[in-house]
Amino acid sequence: MNRRLALTLVIAAAILITSALLLRSPRPPARQEEREAESTLQPDPAQEIDKLAESAATARVVLYFPGEESKLYPEPRLLPEVEDPRALGTLLVNELLAGPQSGLLPAGLPADVTLGSFHLTEEGVAFVDLRSSEHATPPVTGSTTEMLTLYSVVHTLVENVQTIGSVVILWNGRQPPTFGGHIDTSRPLRPDRRLVSS
Repeated sequence: MNRRLALTLVIAAAILITSALLLRSPRPPARQEEREAESTLQPDPAQEIDKLAESAATARVVLYFPGEESKLYPEPRLLPEVEDPRALGTLLVNELLAGPQSGLLPAGLPADVTLGSFHLTEEGVAFVDLRSSEHATPPVTGSTTEMLTLYSVVHTLVENVQTIGSVVILWNGRQPPTFGGHIDTSRPLRPDRRLVSS
């Protein structure tokens, strides 16, 4: 082998080794500008959550609670906007059971009462099933307390849900003839504006 051929082989081997090393070397770190451009393409999860919270629609509703002079008083609130009337009715009754946020009185139901179910007929009659583990039947009360308790539910539903015209209040799954011995609850109840304070 002459010297020229040997030199050519050495140079070729050197080129092959250098090329192999370059191909296996890690990618150089991205420049600052490239990193900033990539970061703008991926949304920040915290910012996305904030946007969802800001875009959550709310609706103004009015709950009715007992107050002075044996009257019902309106308590405006902002609640999540709900289009389905059944879901809205359920939300309203649960808010009513949670109690007032102002100086008004609770609806007059025992503390353990919860909403068992809520149904709405095509005729606009809402069936509200109140459940109590401590009271098999509605507790006996005076006529005024009974009236304000029942009509706080009636007015809250009818005034806020357009498709509701009357309310049947059940107790532990049954429709009692009366709640406290004074008001007939064997029939659907309609609002009575005389009970609402002007």
